Amino acid sequence: MAQCLVQANADSQHVYAARGTIFTYGKDGVCHQLANQVLYSTGIGGARPMTVQGSRGYQASIFVYGIYGLQHVAWLNKISSCNAPQVLTAAGGIPMAGPPDEFEARARAALGDSDPETLAKLLALRVEAQRSIAIQPPGAPLSAEALNAQNQRVFDEAARILGPQKFEEIFGFPPGAKIDLVDPTIKPQ
Repeated sequence: MAQCLVQANADSQHVYAARGTIFTYGKDGVCHQLANQVLYSTGIGGARPMTVQGSRGYQASIFVYGIYGLQHVAWLNKISSCNAPQVLTAAGGIPMAGPPDEFEARARAALGDSDPETLAKLLALRVEAQRSIAIQPPGAPLSAEALNAQNQRVFDEAARILGPQKFEEIFGFPPGAKIDLVDPTIKPQ
């Protein structure tokens, strides 16, 4: 199943199937999301699929790109074409490409039930960040530097919303730290 989801041992610069549904690196997702797509196959038998959640920058990455990238429909289609099981959300039984959102769960745990307004602002910021990446015109992707600068502005705004202690608890790094999610040595496809 993993090889159906993402072709193994192939250069994603030249082999389209090796991209999973990260069609444009830096726009649809980065290495965390592609690795999670491969690991989705560990969810056989109803188990929660493994992710690379312990890796450096992961919380920032899934804040911007989600667990499996921003190509949600393509990811659902890929799962279906590979006969992979779909995990259902608790809210309404809507098919979802993976387990419940790790980032939102972490933010909810850190903020508790006492501060729903801050959580709402943080999640709205996330939607806006994802929307701003998604509206980039196809064929003319932003540079890694431009994407990283855009992401940094979002992290700085998240730090303003959360305050330093909650920001670091949720994201795993202190406010103001420079986080480059998009590797400038990897050219967008």
